[in-house]
Amino acid sequence: MSQPTEIKAGGLFVDVDLEQNNNLPVLILALIVLGFWFSTNFLCPIPYSKFAAEEEIERKFHQRIFIQIFTYRLSPRLGWVICYAIPAVVPAVQFAILAKVNQDEIGKIAPSEDYALILFIMWELSFVKRTLEAAFLQVYSSTFPAISCIIITGGYTIFGCCAIHFANQVVGYGIGPDFDTFPIDIICMIGYVVFFLMNFYCHCKLANVRKNNKDKRYHSLEELGPLFQWLVCPHFVGEMLFWLFYAGLGGTFTHWIVAALANVTLSIRTYNNYYWYKEHDLIKKNDDRGLSSATL
Repeated sequence: MSQPTEIKAGGLFVDVDLEQNNNLPVLILALIVLGFWFSTNFLCPIPYSKFAAEEEIERKFHQRIFIQIFTYRLSPRLGWVICYAIPAVVPAVQFAILAKVNQDEIGKIAPSEDYALILFIMWELSFVKRTLEAAFLQVYSSTFPAISCIIITGGYTIFGCCAIHFANQVVGYGIGPDFDTFPIDIICMIGYVVFFLMNFYCHCKLANVRKNNKDKRYHSLEELGPLFQWLVCPHFVGEMLFWLFYAGLGGTFTHWIVAALANVTLSIRTYNNYYWYKEHDLIKKNDDRGLSSATL
């Protein structure tokens, strides 16, 4: 393994030398996947959850070939466990392999040990939490198209591996009082925890409302509570923000790409959700409190 180069900057942007250790091909791969993900979400958002219901697929897609693509379906619980478990397991294996190589060559698990370890823990927490929620907490309204499962799983896994790779290239960067960026790092870690917990709280709220009203397939924003009336999808808002703080701590190209992926995708989903609620009369007439947040 060739030696990573010293960083040229710290804090919100970490400059990693693209000419070494296959960094440029890894970045190009991340950008290609990001471009594919953005194009699918702008042109045709990936169907899942309420948007994956068969009647929604038929309403949105008029060509039979597209309808057939989404014919093959999984149990939603199984599909979402796959979507979140694989992006947790594969980057963990990659991190373990890199840690073993680094331990043999430089005597520690990463060139910037605490930095790489904290970022790895943040990534794993995000996907282990979602795996457990998918398996034991969430209440589902429709089955899960297999093609959506493949796209989502592949995207998350590739981005996770790219982020682990770039964190392993950073040398001379630490998280502690001796570093000028320590205040920023603390803010990013606290922000991550706060919005991570907000995301979890909202998922619990959704699950409880659905469990207590099993006779209804969908619920209005009013039934879900003030946070949903104001933010439409506060669980998405929490996820967008904790990935922003994750990127602020990581600072490399791929960490900011992960944040861009989450924010653009979930912003589009929030906007679509707002109008879906309007179309299905699940939002109060003349109640546009969620419009500004959905648009933002």
